[in-house]
Amino acid sequence: MKSRAVALGVAVLLITGTWAAAGATHVYEPALEAKEGLVFVGGPIRLGTNFALHANGTHAVPGVKSVKRRANCDIDVHVDSRKGDKVVSVLVDEDETVSRLGITAGASGGLNKISIQMWRNGKRICPNDKRFGAYGNLWLQILIFRPSAAVDESESRSDLPAVPERSPESERVDADSEADPRLPPEHGDVPAPQAPGEDVEAPTP
Repeated sequence: MKSRAVALGVAVLLITGTWAAAGATHVYEPALEAKEGLVFVGGPIRLGTNFALHANGTHAVPGVKSVKRRANCDIDVHVDSRKGDKVVSVLVDEDETVSRLGITAGASGGLNKISIQMWRNGKRICPNDKRFGAYGNLWLQILIFRPSAAVDESESRSDLPAVPERSPESERVDADSEADPRLPPEHGDVPAPQAPGEDVEAPTP
């Protein structure tokens, strides 16, 4: 069974250029947004022969869509980002299993895709290295500033009454309700009264 799983992973690597752990599943969870405009993305990445996002009943990876191993041993982490997002910080921490091996990790990027590299004594380390065993993890933390998530000024001013927005459809309904009932139905659609000084469009014959 183990040999079949490894064969499946190798087949995916040959076809797509990335490593996928057989049987690994990940249910996407949206990023955690705060009203101040800060968005948290991240979570644990399981290393070793079962390389994958480590999400289960006690671990979550909000905002992370997928994780893949490149042929050069880089780890590509695809995250949820939107237009206008700005990276505040990207942190990668090694757990005690990885630290005991003398392996360090670092990341670059921040939007859409994060690239992680691991090194030991000047040599690249692949995320599926068997030395990680079954419980080696990297902990990824990405902090994003999302202006669209900031508190709207009208929401922060609770002392001001809310002003309902008027749609073009409601303006048309109001104009129709003010039509002269004495006119025939085909002439009931009259323009809304114009304010003094405004240009008035001439009716079409």
